[in-house]
Amino acid sequence: MNQTSSTIALQTAVSSALQCRLTGPTNYHARICRWDQSGKVYESDNTTVWVDLNGANSTGDIPVPPAGTTLVLENGITVSFGVNPASGSFNTGDYWDFAARTADGSVEQLNQAPAFGIKHHYCRLGVINFAASPWKIQDCRQLFPPLAESGVHVIGVYLASAGQLLNDGTITIQDLSQGISVMCDAPLDSTTITQPNSVPQPPATGGPIQATCFVTVDVPTPSAGSIMGFSPLMLAAGVGLDTTQTTIGWTPTSAAITGLGSQISTNTPILLAHLTLKGKFIWAAGNPNVLLDGSAAGVPYKDASGVQHTGLQLPSGNGRPGGDFEMWFWLTSAPTVTVSPSNLDFGNQLQGVASAPLSITVSNGGGSPLPVTVTLSGGDFSETDTCGGAAGGSLAAGASCTINVVFTPTALGTRASAISITAGGQTFTVTLTGTGVAPALSASPSSLNFGLQFVDSTSAPQIVTLTNTGTAPVTITGIASTDNTQFTTSYTPPLVLTRPGLGVLSGGGLSFEKAVAPMLKEHALIAKPVDTEIGTGLAGIAGTIAGGGGTVAPAGPLFTMAPGAQATISVQFSPKTAGVINATLNISSDLPGSPLPVPLTGTGFFHFGVRGAKV
Repeated sequence: MNQTSSTIALQTAVSSALQCRLTGPTNYHARICRWDQSGKVYESDNTTVWVDLNGANSTGDIPVPPAGTTLVLENGITVSFGVNPASGSFNTGDYWDFAARTADGSVEQLNQAPAFGIKHHYCRLGVINFAASPWKIQDCRQLFPPLAESGVHVIGVYLASAGQLLNDGTITIQDLSQGISVMCDAPLDSTTITQPNSVPQPPATGGPIQATCFVTVDVPTPSAGSIMGFSPLMLAAGVGLDTTQTTIGWTPTSAAITGLGSQISTNTPILLAHLTLKGKFIWAAGNPNVLLDGSAAGVPYKDASGVQHTGLQLPSGNGRPGGDFEMWFWLTSAPTVTVSPSNLDFGNQLQGVASAPLSITVSNGGGSPLPVTVTLSGGDFSETDTCGGAAGGSLAAGASCTINVVFTPTALGTRASAISITAGGQTFTVTLTGTGVAPALSASPSSLNFGLQFVDSTSAPQIVTLTNTGTAPVTITGIASTDNTQFTTSYTPPLVLTRPGLGVLSGGGLSFEKAVAPMLKEHALIAKPVDTEIGTGLAGIAGTIAGGGGTVAPAGPLFTMAPGAQATISVQFSPKTAGVINATLNISSDLPGSPLPVPLTGTGFFHFGVRGAKV
């Protein structure tokens, strides 16, 4: 076949009896034909061109026309297409056959003929449980056993907690403690599934003496500081069937799991275990002649790391009912390591100031020492620990170590980092977060000009609004003018009023007499700020509201301003002499660069009058 030229070359010459062509060359095989129409293809009116097969962009294909459109093919053959129902569609591979006679040029007529097409048939092969880890596959094939063979077969082995149990795979004792499930392709007789979990008794006492489903572990036998061999230890367990009687459940006792844990040590970190089903003593429900055919051949497979292992070819069976099912797997112990907490949030912290330390605890709940390393990603966090740090250390069985973390923000806003803790092959990540904050103080307006004022008179007050524009509280420690005889000040700090049943009332620049006094009068206590020099204003007021059980008090000496809070400072000018008088209002705080200065200026002048004069 030559796909480029769309030709087929025959190995032998075409017999004259097979050469058949209505017109043209006769070297065509009657049983190998291709549609080789060329030129223009017309619709049924023989005028409208549907497609030009010789056109520059032609692919050689004739597009399927819409319903109701008839095309004229070569030699007068016409064809039209339609779908039923109207929502139907054509499928890749649809085709129609019709007969054509060379003797009279007639063709077989097709009317509403369905496409032959390609028929697809589907059968469910299996169900995959993606929620299991690893994925669990349930075989849905209906296997028809050979007539010469009559037996029950093992089709899968699974861990209750960790998905499929593979031959030559490695699991933890903790996984084994949840049990093993063995799936078969036919119901079993429940009386044949037995496992001794106590001292065997003779049959006359009714006690079980046989074990048809059991797990053994090769326990090392020490000798002179080394291992001289291994002894098989059958684990005590409970066995039974599910409601369909097709799945065998094997669950070890707690004593068996505890004993296994004591066998795992630094010298013997892994144990070899075997699962066995005795084929000659397990048979189908209601038919003791149908025995378990458990023999399974080995097949190679590779794990996720590319290491080759020996798997089992399932379903089991070699045509000889009564064969035992056997598989092996490796047991190790996953040390119980806990790291708490999983994240540390330092909240708001002043920029450049170290926080109090927060702690992380690493605990080894296993039975053997664990190597531990601690790695800090950096950033605005530092750590000290008793675990060995980045160089690594050893954490004894049952012991704990502590990691202390300190947050020192170098910038404002959210800061983040992480600590990685590796213990016993497991890695834990503790996230670290905190917010760098800093207070900032502004005064508005930034200066006051009182203009002309009579000597020995007092101006109307002018107001300076003090605002904490930062992200942390700021404490105001002093408010004073450099000339307190001619420029006097008073202030109203942010005020917080609490009263049971009324909630909290707060706000910078709150008018005490207008907002607070009416509430206080209801409780027989009237308080009024003293508009005199520093420290004798609202900062000095603290009282208990009679009968109300609440308190009213400014927030500290002089006061503390939360982020966004405002306070007001009232300044009045009382000149004692004539001329320009300058001073500075200094606002002291716990901020670097304190105090915040507000320039003050005014001009004093005398009032002169001329008696008897007319103006």
